[in-house]
Amino acid sequence: MHEKNSVAVLLHQVQESLVALSTAVGELADQVDQDQSARRPDFLTETEMAARLGITKGAIQKRRYSGALPSEVWQKVGSHYVYSLQRYEDWLESIWLGARTPAPEELLKPRSRKKARVNHLPVYQLV
Repeated sequence: MHEKNSVAVLLHQVQESLVALSTAVGELADQVDQDQSARRPDFLTETEMAARLGITKGAIQKRRYSGALPSEVWQKVGSHYVYSLQRYEDWLESIWLGARTPAPEELLKPRSRKKARVNHLPVYQLV
């Protein structure tokens, strides 16, 4: 009988610990949500900006390095790069309106490494 009581007491203690742990995790999740909402949504990490643009992180790095993304859109903070979504959208708008210098040619025209071959095949018309 004594064993059953001690097991019941242990189970009760484990249940109380789980409830306390669950409450603490919930409070921590609320705090993380508050911290995320306090962060300015205009500034994105390199990974977030690449995802927003639908490209890979490597592609955005290449565009930054080649100058296809102007330096007003990004800034190096320590060893990381931060992108301003608002400045990126302003830059795109300026290209559209022609208010500033247009984007570099490599952004506007796809580069091909090989010359395109033109096959001069006869054209047939179905009658």
